[in-house]
Amino acid sequence: MAKLLVLFFILIFFISCIFTEEDCRKHKDFYRKYEANIVLEKLPELDFDRYKLYGKEPGVNKDTIQELPARWFGQLNYFWAVGDTIVKKKGEVIIYIHKKVPKFDTTEFTCELTCDRYIINNMPKGYWNDKLRKLGLRP
Repeated sequence: MAKLLVLFFILIFFISCIFTEEDCRKHKDFYRKYEANIVLEKLPELDFDRYKLYGKEPGVNKDTIQELPARWFGQLNYFWAVGDTIVKKKGEVIIYIHKKVPKFDTTEFTCELTCDRYIINNMPKGYWNDKLRKLGLRP
């Protein structure tokens, strides 16, 4: 009987973890409201649940501080650098990093939010984690 009860609770736990289509839509809608367009003058700073980005607005050269959610933007912490342009268009679920100096043989990184993972330059985040570990970095 005890084994049956444990199995029941495990089943309930897994059922509660299922990410429904509605959950996915809400998840993406939360991130769609953010926008950023900034040339970084210093590295982004983590401020509890979001990153503060310090720099200039492209085209107008005006000082600005912008914010992006930490959980998503934090996936890109090994890809940004001072001088890079960060773009997140309102209504989209893609963050663009335009590199001033190429990294990993590219000058642009895109991070797309899907329902179950992050896709960076058309590769799952796990691919990049493996690549970073091989370089001795801790993703």
